Amino acid sequence: MRKAPRFPSWLLTVSLSGVLVQGCFLKPPAIHYYQVAETKEKQGNYAEAIEVYDLAIRNYPDDPTPYYKRGITRKKQGQLQLAIKDFNQAIKLDSKYERAYYQRGLTYQRQGNLIKAFADIQRALQLNDRFLQPRQAMAYRKLARELKRAIAHNQRGIIRAQKGNLAGAIEDFDQALEYLGNDAATYNKRGLAYAQQGNLDQALADFEEAISLAKDSALAYKNRGIAYFQKGELEAALSDFQQAIKLKPEDASLYYKQGVIYHQQGKLEAAINTYQKALDRNENVWQAVNNLGLIAYQQGNISQAISYWRQATQISEKAAESKLALAVALYQQGKREPASALQETALRLDPRWANLDFLAENNWGQELLSDTEEFFVATGVDEAFEIH
Repeated sequence: MRKAPRFPSWLLTVSLSGVLVQGCFLKPPAIHYYQVAETKEKQGNYAEAIEVYDLAIRNYPDDPTPYYKRGITRKKQGQLQLAIKDFNQAIKLDSKYERAYYQRGLTYQRQGNLIKAFADIQRALQLNDRFLQPRQAMAYRKLARELKRAIAHNQRGIIRAQKGNLAGAIEDFDQALEYLGNDAATYNKRGLAYAQQGNLDQALADFEEAISLAKDSALAYKNRGIAYFQKGELEAALSDFQQAIKLKPEDASLYYKQGVIYHQQGKLEAAINTYQKALDRNENVWQAVNNLGLIAYQQGNISQAISYWRQATQISEKAAESKLALAVALYQQGKREPASALQETALRLDPRWANLDFLAENNWGQELLSDTEEFFVATGVDEAFEIH
């Protein structure tokens, strides 16, 4: 005997509203879906609420309301990109959907896209004036004023950070957050300023807040991963980079950073694979090419290492690390004149690479470090650059 099909409990609830007629399922009025979805939301079952809205959209594809309501639910979950897509569709179906503009504006605000947020709130206000809802208009005007002030502080904070005035930048980001309070991008910006100050704990707190507001923000996970890496918490950093990759799989820099962690942990095959994934997405990530050279040298494949470093210097004339590594390898092959020229260029680009401790921190293996020390002694780098 064939078993009766099993339906989700919410679908049975909709069916019991009088829509099963002589064994045939007739679609219920849209309001039935909204009532069931709202009940699910009150119970904290957001995923099931979204399923209900999905069904409403399938049955009423030309109605903007289920898109609007699903967008609000997704916004509550921190799925801001998906929420914006829903509000876009609601507005496409009804270009005068005032509340959709308002909610999309709030969603842009949480993302930190304050210019778009302001434009949407202004549009909602224009539509509200048309329909004469004074209480809502007051709320729109208040939010528009706060957005203008927050935009000004954000812009000045960015300029101050670029000029190295980190304390001033943090003050501006503080002010912006006082006006809005739930802007993921501003938490990200303030977190970066704290990180540049060396205050990693406060930076992590800001990145945590950004993630709580925008759970689909690859940038927030990336920034938190970098902060964890700087603190030496490699597993936490790796977890954040993996989450960022899920959200933004085309971002080559995320694979590179993940590869650096594997490299530092001594998981060389994983590092090679991950660096290659970065290059598959962007062949110009010279740092990934450079690090493949470091691994090749460590594994005794000197010619392959030289090939990688030549490639890295072709990608970027400012690849000081690759120029120095190539110089060391050429010196070991007896090619002293080109080695000396490359060394001079590399260290003038970035004198930090004259410090053996700095090289070790950047995953230079023991064999390469030993050969570099020999090279430095032979060329008098200790005296010229006053290291050690």
